[in-house]
Amino acid sequence: MGEPSVSMFYVLAAFLALYFAAMGLFRLAEWLKKRFKK
Repeated sequence: MGEPSVSMFYVLAAFLALYFAAMGLFRLAEWLKKRFKK
């Protein structure tokens, strides 16, 4: 009975984790570009 909600929670958590990871990598890439351009 609680399995579907738990699986959905894990899918949502994984999606958010990937989203924040992508945002972090994007910001890091922009920061590196600014730093090495000078």
